[in-house]
Amino acid sequence: MGEVAAKHGARQTARRHTVLGLKLLNYTPNVWLTALAENTLVGLALIEGDFETGMKHAIAASAASELSGAAAVKRACLGNLGNLFVLEGSWEKARDFYRRAADELQTDGEYCKGLAESTARLNLFEGHIEAANQCLDSVDAAMRSESDLTLYTHRHAQLTRAVVMQHEGRYEDALRQTALAYELAERSGDRLLRNLCDLTRAEILCLQGRYSELITLVDSLRTSVATLPVELLAHYERVLGSAVAGSREASGIAHFGRAARVYDGLRHRPGQMQLQRASASLGVSLPIAQRLSPPDPAQASHAARAVQDVLALLLHVGRPELLATDLVEVLAATGCIARVSAAARHDDGRVEHLAAHAIPVPDDGTAPLQSRTICIGTSRNRSIELTYEPMRNVDGIATVNAVSSLLEVVRDLDAARAEREERLGLWPVEELQDADDDAVIQGAMREVMRLVRKVAPTSASVLITGESGTGKEIVARALHRYSNRPGRPFVPFNCTAVPRDLLESHLFGYRRGAFTGAERDHPGVVRIAKDGTLFLDEVGELTLDLQPKLLRFLESGEINPLGEAEPVQVATRIIAATNANLERLVQEGRFRADLFYRLRVVPLSIPPLRERRDEIPFLARHFVQKAATEYEKGQIQLDDEALELLGLYHWPGNVRELSNELRRVVALADNDTRITADALSPDIRRGRHGQADVARDGRGLRHETLNAALARMERDMIAAALKTSSGRLDDTARTLGISRKGLYLKRLRFGL
Repeated sequence: MGEVAAKHGARQTARRHTVLGLKLLNYTPNVWLTALAENTLVGLALIEGDFETGMKHAIAASAASELSGAAAVKRACLGNLGNLFVLEGSWEKARDFYRRAADELQTDGEYCKGLAESTARLNLFEGHIEAANQCLDSVDAAMRSESDLTLYTHRHAQLTRAVVMQHEGRYEDALRQTALAYELAERSGDRLLRNLCDLTRAEILCLQGRYSELITLVDSLRTSVATLPVELLAHYERVLGSAVAGSREASGIAHFGRAARVYDGLRHRPGQMQLQRASASLGVSLPIAQRLSPPDPAQASHAARAVQDVLALLLHVGRPELLATDLVEVLAATGCIARVSAAARHDDGRVEHLAAHAIPVPDDGTAPLQSRTICIGTSRNRSIELTYEPMRNVDGIATVNAVSSLLEVVRDLDAARAEREERLGLWPVEELQDADDDAVIQGAMREVMRLVRKVAPTSASVLITGESGTGKEIVARALHRYSNRPGRPFVPFNCTAVPRDLLESHLFGYRRGAFTGAERDHPGVVRIAKDGTLFLDEVGELTLDLQPKLLRFLESGEINPLGEAEPVQVATRIIAATNANLERLVQEGRFRADLFYRLRVVPLSIPPLRERRDEIPFLARHFVQKAATEYEKGQIQLDDEALELLGLYHWPGNVRELSNELRRVVALADNDTRITADALSPDIRRGRHGQADVARDGRGLRHETLNAALARMERDMIAAALKTSSGRLDDTARTLGISRKGLYLKRLRFGL
């Protein structure tokens, strides 16, 4: 899930799932999966231009890949190390790692072509245009069909080809190539590539002087700017600087300056080179003094720059380093701050200075106010701090207040962005489909409820089967609610709730004096449910002497209450439920076959919760909200790791166990808090499956050979997919990610 989200540009979602996977690996170590997860985090660091974080994960990924001995994952880790050295500008190191990656496993697969595409970009940075074209030609030659274009490597290679054409001066060809890459990004849902295409096209239009089209394109980016990775944000500022530098040099310098601060802060060598090339082509130089000098208030662009500076601050949500250095720039430009500086304080007390500015203090006795220090956030185990001395005047105080408010807005945006990503993630927050009895209908229960709606208006008897706690009574109530008698009584009766020798009297009733202790008339649950629905739970517990009487009632509608001289006619619909295997009880002679078939006119089977894991997030949120309302706990939420662990647990007690677990968690939680994984029961935190899994075949997994365990898992997955898709082979093959022929061969092998 993390890798898929990363390839579609959902960075926060990708990081969240990948980190969750790494945490689960703490309980079940697997060096191959660890290498894959760490390498995904390297890819995310590359997208965000974060060399230091990327290198940390790359070292961990390489170590795990060496232990795994898997050539494919070692090749992937080596390739990403090469990409990291490209960021740093170490071209020879990058080329060496690309070469080692290619030698590790020589295939014609997608990842091998990914190395060729990366090498093409490296050649482009070094100015070797012909070599870049040759690498891209090898990628194109590997495509066997048009559908191969949508593969991650191939669709990104189309954009790299457009950039090469741009450097060759073939602008019209480059625009057409960019349009192709954009179309592939749309078809694949690749947000990152779509943004890259827009920015590349904007740069080409700028080089051609087609400003009308450029303005239209930049205007269309307004909804994307806030979600751009920081490297692309610098690219965006670079495009704007190129667009306005010719006519409004000061504004162009401001845009180039923002891009320069991002590239410098990230130590992003390719970006620095591209920015230098773009500014030099327009005759714009960017000395540090110009970047930090206050603007001339008489300039007409002052207000526009102020708005753009504020926008840059808001777009640095989650990047406290960049936020702090941009705040230095903005505060310096106001002329209301005497001194301002940004620094990173390490855990060991070391201080790393990031940016600073000071203006001469007027010699009129109005010294600045006392310096203040605020924490902007944390980055790589460092506290990012901003220290400033406001001028002793109204403007100075107003500016300080404005900055404080702005930082609050930035923090709120950070939280809102995380919540928005959560809504797009693995556990989408959808509207709960609540029934009248507080049920949640999702996943496999949708199909059950579809059948319920069909059979409910009839008078047919329904037998509901399923493990204890799966929600059989919820289905029975739905049958009553959707029937033509919803206003009549619904009477649930558990056949194990009363002693066996009293079952008949509770079911069919009795007259006063019919037996010792019968001090008053009792109508019985059948007559109480007259014209309505009687729900007989655990019907398999009925005694053999009582079963014929229930069968007679089902066939004739007549009952014989104890002490009554004549039979009584009652119109009541019977819905039965059991967690026992009635067919086996019939074979053993413990349940009448004729009664079984009479009850089972319409069978409804409810899968256990472990086979309905897609419902767990909805059920969990529902139970949390319900318990929070009952216990007056305010707004209680579950975080992603807690949901992940709830989804992995075996749930031997099914929905009832889930409900009770979450009621306990909410009861112990503080008001208006977010429930983390630490609040869950130890068994759930460990992801430990119930002993039923091991006991089912009488042996533990550790006594199986690896091949036997893999074969059993593969067979179970195919069987589950066939069941989910109702035997439709195309749907099953698509779900499993294999061909129809492959599915056919596996079914032959496993006898499915």
